[in-house]
Amino acid sequence: PVWWHCKHLLTPDAVGGFDRVMVVDGTVQLGGLNVRHLLRTMRGNSLDIAHPSVSHGSGCYAGRLLQRSGVLLRLTDFVEMLCPLLTASSWAVFHQKLLQPDIAFRGVGYDQLVKSVTQVDRMGVVDGA
Repeated sequence: PVWWHCKHLLTPDAVGGFDRVMVVDGTVQLGGLNVRHLLRTMRGNSLDIAHPSVSHGSGCYAGRLLQRSGVLLRLTDFVEMLCPLLTASSWAVFHQKLLQPDIAFRGVGYDQLVKSVTQVDRMGVVDGA
């Protein structure tokens, strides 16, 4: 139901006063998430979509999201949609595609589609966030 709530409550108009939108799945373990560091790294590297690295043992299915020591940022073409942080413009485009019958109706597969659907240039996994 996370994506249902996003579709109906986090409309582009409702979040219009913000420059970023973050969606957090309740199953992900972010232990010690530093939101300021995440935002600073995202802005400083002109990322359209960022994802904080996740703790080992969390519900993460993509190993590329696991925390790595000594690394600040890893540019990627894939982020799992467990805790994405999107620019407002990326969110507005992605929001239009949420829960569409022909595009991952139940939310499964959004991580496979987010880059092509939003047509973003830069995505990254932020370590130490």
